[in-house]
Amino acid sequence: EDAFKLSDDSILYKNAYAVYPKLLDSTFSDRFFKRFNRRSTVYSPHGYDSLMFLVKALSSNINLADSGSRFSYGGSTGTLTLSSSSRALGMGSARIMTTRNGIFEEWS
Repeated sequence: EDAFKLSDDSILYKNAYAVYPKLLDSTFSDRFFKRFNRRSTVYSPHGYDSLMFLVKALSSNINLADSGSRFSYGGSTGTLTLSSSSRALGMGSARIMTTRNGIFEEWS
């Protein structure tokens, strides 16, 4: 998005597409700025949610190494869930972005 906005020649991005995290919490960016005194980046919500998932799981005495452990955390990008024996963390939502008529917007 920043490359598109800063480009002197936005035609370079005429057919550009990108996958961005979908932010479900509309207050995240303001809260992030107030707490850290800087603008959040496109991946800040996922990083924040991942860290908070760990904080909440560990403070709830969840044994992350135990394949029988289950835990979910509702974050800014959706619900993060630890539920499979592979210990893979299922998380969040995404959106496809594109450029149309010189505007960077969600693809539909």
